[in-house]
Amino acid sequence: MRTIVSVTLTEPPRATTREWIGTGVLTLPALLASMDLSVLFMASPWISADLAPTASQHLWVMDVYWFVMAGLLITMRSVGDRIGRRKLLLLGATLSLTAILPLVHGIKKIAEEGPVWTTLAAIVLGAVLAALFVVRQRTAASPMIDVRLVARPAFSGSMIANAIVVFATAGMGLLSVTFLQTVLGFAPLAAALWMLPAVAGSFLGVVIAALLARTVRPALLVSIGLLVAAGGVAGMSLVTPDSHVGLLIIACSALTLGVGMTATMVTSLVLTTAPPEKAGAASAPAETSSEFGGALGIATLGTLAGTIYRGAMTADPVPGAENAADAAGDTVGAAVAAARGLPAEGADLLLRQAFEAYTHGLSLAAVVGAAVLALAAVGAGLALRTATTPQFTNTEE
Repeated sequence: MRTIVSVTLTEPPRATTREWIGTGVLTLPALLASMDLSVLFMASPWISADLAPTASQHLWVMDVYWFVMAGLLITMRSVGDRIGRRKLLLLGATLSLTAILPLVHGIKKIAEEGPVWTTLAAIVLGAVLAALFVVRQRTAASPMIDVRLVARPAFSGSMIANAIVVFATAGMGLLSVTFLQTVLGFAPLAAALWMLPAVAGSFLGVVIAALLARTVRPALLVSIGLLVAAGGVAGMSLVTPDSHVGLLIIACSALTLGVGMTATMVTSLVLTTAPPEKAGAASAPAETSSEFGGALGIATLGTLAGTIYRGAMTADPVPGAENAADAAGDTVGAAVAAARGLPAEGADLLLRQAFEAYTHGLSLAAVVGAAVLALAAVGAGLALRTATTPQFTNTEE
């Protein structure tokens, strides 16, 4: 008996007005959260000037939201699914949050104080708690995360690619917005207007990905998106204190273009590569990877840039600005504030040193970010090589 396999194109049902209204309503909370984070980034130099935080404290202000959200996303999804299993959820939530925060605290403190035993102990504690969390999820009857999904290369590759694009966007986004307002001297509103092309870049990336997904395999499309983003971040490493603002905006727009292309594909792949009955369970780790990637981007790239800045400021104090050296040595925003209380000549020298130090830190962070994105492009191409975009259904006669 011969089996004939026919391939038929299935037309997905079109959304009605009710579905579109529902989508708009569900988008509003995400819009408000994203606006709050953008406002926080824009306020970063002024927070540094008014509150005079240390470099580590400043980064905690910027990224604590991401870490808390990453820890709570999984827990709240589980609470919504299974009200009543409070002890199981409490243990899992405690492990997830207490694993994340000591790790990041240790990384930031090592950059600020060196590898002292307390910071190393925090990193070890976080790693141990993370391992316990994974073990708990593997052995629990009703786990908060089905860690067996991560064993699927297409699923884990999509999730990691998603985390890395947010890693680069959040980390370099904070550094770029601060550069615009301090080194280039733009007011917050002007800086926000200059960043509009970068916002348009993300929308354009989504459109391009949707069009190419019909003919280009996911592995290639995701890799291209990551490489475009890597090119944009690499472009940020070329800026100098005297650069035209257009150079930074073009680089940021290339980054967001690649992010739009990548995020569109990996969000779909996370859900379609998981078994249909576990699509809901797959959404929580996908969202968590995004939040965690953003937090790590700010922590890692911000700490790297801050370490370079602080080293340059303390190695050669500006003559006549010794009293302002401590405040100016932590953040570039504090340096701008400290310069206001100095004579003109001392203020110029302090600002020149601070701007050069901050630009050097941004450039090095950009090189690292670009390298991470390029490596992710290679890894995604390998992990997603068997993934396909579902467009057809097979029937047998």
